[in-house]
Amino acid sequence: MTTRFVLLQFRHEIYNWRLLTLSLLLKNSVLDRCLFTFNPDCASVSNDFLSASLNTKMKACYPEIKPALLKHASPLITYRELAAHVKHNPSLFILFEAYFTLKQVNYIYITEKIMMAIDAGLPFIIFGQRGTIDELKSRGYRSFHPHIDEGYDLIEDPLLRINAAVNEIIKLNHLS
Repeated sequence: MTTRFVLLQFRHEIYNWRLLTLSLLLKNSVLDRCLFTFNPDCASVSNDFLSASLNTKMKACYPEIKPALLKHASPLITYRELAAHVKHNPSLFILFEAYFTLKQVNYIYITEKIMMAIDAGLPFIIFGQRGTIDELKSRGYRSFHPHIDEGYDLIEDPLLRINAAVNEIIKLNHLS
């Protein structure tokens, strides 16, 4: 199996939008081709921006999804181990940023996760606040457009943005 993606999930809790994204990636066999870290101590699903009914659904399905996530997970790794891995096995980064909407903080919040992908010189898809890629470009960073359709980053509706980003990952997964 060739690793095509790197997805890091270190937190002790999982935001409901991350769980929704992981369940879509799992359903579409993307995690089969991922260096995917998942904290086995991740015991709970946190409420975030999603509707109350979807919060309830994500919390209810977590016990069912967690064993599958753990089955696909690699051990938690350090940045040095990650850098060595991607040096010999270039991958696309799937990035879960700290925040997903501007309701949480009123500015684009960029973390070390994006900088890891940029530092490695590898392409990425960001699950973060709307406009994150434009913010990176305004700071002088280049993206991988047109090789990656970054239109997902401009979609205002969070659920539609998740689906568009997942669809782009699925499309890239099918490339040989």
